[in-house]
Amino acid sequence: MKLLKISLILVGTVMYFSTSSRSEPSESSDKWQTDYPIALAQAKKENKAVLLDFTGSDWCPPCMRMKKVVFGSQLFKDYASRHLVLVTVDFPQDITSKPELLRQRMALAKQFGIVDPVTDAPIFPTLVLVNADGTPLAISQGAFFEPAQFIEWARGKLGKAG
Repeated sequence: MKLLKISLILVGTVMYFSTSSRSEPSESSDKWQTDYPIALAQAKKENKAVLLDFTGSDWCPPCMRMKKVVFGSQLFKDYASRHLVLVTVDFPQDITSKPELLRQRMALAKQFGIVDPVTDAPIFPTLVLVNADGTPLAISQGAFFEPAQFIEWARGKLGKAG
């Protein structure tokens, strides 16, 4: 667990210095959920894809910036409401104090192959786009800094003009 915490801090530090600006997080949307199987069922029912946001919400500056600038934008919210079911897979600073939650989220990160092979820590931020059956359509490691940039990426993967 100590190695995981150190790895998460190291990844966050590296990512911090790779960004051009820092921002405080803001509430982006009340439609994000944390239960992946429920999100898949909802996506099937609504004929949508699922977007998983692997994040360190309280320590990863690029994650915080993407939440505020991209996920907090009306452009993103409008697009997501038509095409996506949103899932946050958060690894906050205190996650090591919640071993079952950490185990579940690490299993999901490993399922999509977004774990650093050396540190055995997830790579943040990472977005995973899957169809309603859970088949991966695209993985993006690193932050999008503009809503239109994200939407262009998602449209290209989903083949939807939306």
